[in-house]
Amino acid sequence: LSPKAVDARVEFGKADGPARVMTPVVSGSAATPFEIPLETLEPNTRYTYRLMTREPGATTFTGGADASFMTARPPGSTFSFGVQGDSHPERDQKMYDGVLYERTMDLVKAEHPDLYFMLGDDFSIEREIAGNALTQAAVNAVYARQRPFLARMAGATSLFHVNGNH
Repeated sequence: LSPKAVDARVEFGKADGPARVMTPVVSGSAATPFEIPLETLEPNTRYTYRLMTREPGATTFTGGADASFMTARPPGSTFSFGVQGDSHPERDQKMYDGVLYERTMDLVKAEHPDLYFMLGDDFSIEREIAGNALTQAAVNAVYARQRPFLARMAGATSLFHVNGNH
């Protein structure tokens, strides 16, 4: 998801190996999610990657920060995971403290869990509904409020969102 049109590809490889693979270029429209498939991943392997982007028509890609993820471990082996729910960044000073949430995301990044679950109620549009202000732009803003927090840890683990009742 990019705020403007972009060409993108991913450079990735095994964390313990020097060889890196470059995906084909994918063109994304502004504010429209797009996917870049990573092929030939091996199980039980930590990979490093970085997103490479350029403006449409440009010739040079700019690389993002290095990040990593772990593929599925064999059945019966040890793995690590993290869980969160009800973060509610829209409820400042009620159910939420931004400093503590940042610290939590930094700890997740430091731990590198194999998988991180968000159990729901992390994106609430109740205020928009109650204020008769439910628009796509308002809902997008609710989701955008989470992005800086999740970005703090997103390069260190795989993230799985579960829908909550909000």
